[in-house]
Amino acid sequence: MSYIGRGIDQIDNISTLDNLSFNGSDTTFNLTQNSVAFVPVSADALQIQIDGVIQSGNYTVSGSTVTFDFTPSGSSVCNGIKHFGVGLLTTVSDGAVTEAKIGSGAVTQAKVGDQAINEAKMQISNAPVNGYMLTAQSGNTGGLTWAEAPSGDIVKISSASDYSTGVAKLNIDQFSTTYKFYKFYATLRHESGGSDLRFRWRTGGAEQSGSYYIYTGTRGQINSGGTTTNAISHSGFYTNYALMTGNSTASNNHDILLDLTFFDPMTVNTAKPYVMGNIQWYRDDDVFIHRTFSAKYNTASLDYNGFALWAGTGNIEDYQWTLYGVKS
Repeated sequence: MSYIGRGIDQIDNISTLDNLSFNGSDTTFNLTQNSVAFVPVSADALQIQIDGVIQSGNYTVSGSTVTFDFTPSGSSVCNGIKHFGVGLLTTVSDGAVTEAKIGSGAVTQAKVGDQAINEAKMQISNAPVNGYMLTAQSGNTGGLTWAEAPSGDIVKISSASDYSTGVAKLNIDQFSTTYKFYKFYATLRHESGGSDLRFRWRTGGAEQSGSYYIYTGTRGQINSGGTTTNAISHSGFYTNYALMTGNSTASNNHDILLDLTFFDPMTVNTAKPYVMGNIQWYRDDDVFIHRTFSAKYNTASLDYNGFALWAGTGNIEDYQWTLYGVKS
């Protein structure tokens, strides 16, 4: 005899059920496997053979019972019942399920464990800045929030901008004991008639204006005629730092670029805070100036949680700034 293939009872995920016994009066029968009640996935998943004829479309299934729409004769013989289950015929190899094999929209929130989401701590490539990660909210309440990554990387703390209303003073109260170093970048513009740019430490919402500001710096200047000026300046016991000196006769000091580095402003490890930086500006009388400086506040230790920037005269017409912290 020629081999024509395996019988369906030899294929995985197909079950053989117990045969039925007919009495010539009943139309409803219990489905069992090894004498244990068996619930098929549907009527279409069953193949019932009676007197050598496969039945089709003439019975219904409810739970573990089958009901025929005719009364089988008491002399009829159930030759066999097969149940064609649903699922995998073989175990899928590792890595065999690819993105292309998953239907569009097939993976829903209901298919992902809530606990897995709530406890997620993922480093995201499009985070607001390097050093941020998504982490579960306190108590695993079901939400995720951006948090600072516990590392020594530079972390964006805050930023702000205004190009329309103008302000008399910028108060940046963002220092904490979390960081020892800070970087501050800003672009500023004076309103008409504005001059200078000044700095003071702030603590508890109040400016420190005592005569303890000490600084030194170098300045390079060039005007439209090509004339250059270089100078070294220093000053002690002022009531604020003069980061730049403007020209009150000019109507505006344009395009002020500011780069500041702060060291331990909360004085966690040092007795006094330091600030150093670069500032350059272009005046509308065609003078370009660049200055580097270093300064400290030479008084008793205080927790300086912020600083103030303002013009000697006039408002700051527009600005954009960003503050970063560096974990030690």
